[in-house]
Amino acid sequence: MNSRAKRYSLTDVLIEVMPFSVELAAWCRDQPSFRRALKFSNDRFLPLGAIRQRVPTNSKDKIIGFYVFDLQTGEFKQDYIVDKEARSTEFHLYTVAGRQEDQYVKHINDFANRYTFEEGAAKGPSPNPGRDRRAR
Repeated sequence: MNSRAKRYSLTDVLIEVMPFSVELAAWCRDQPSFRRALKFSNDRFLPLGAIRQRVPTNSKDKIIGFYVFDLQTGEFKQDYIVDKEARSTEFHLYTVAGRQEDQYVKHINDFANRYTFEEGAAKGPSPNPGRDRRAR
């Protein structure tokens, strides 16, 4: 075995097998804070390989909701990745507290305050703005 061969982490593999665009997968690999904030970067969460995409009514951003299963609580959870102006050049992650917030990683409640969607739409993320997850 070549001792210089790159070693891959479980997170590396999960980024590759998620149904992300090539650009989003590259962003996940290249932005350390974004990568660390992905729920499936620790062994508490199991990614389900399912995403939902949608464009909000008040923005040109594309919303990518992705699902994980919380192995500690037995609950399904969803975070959101925002493709800024749907250009595939900049992405923001909206997730729960306990993650370091920065330019690209935001709190999930900020997502509900920033984006609006048509009522009763059949597709897309369905945030619950009435539920504040910061207390969790």
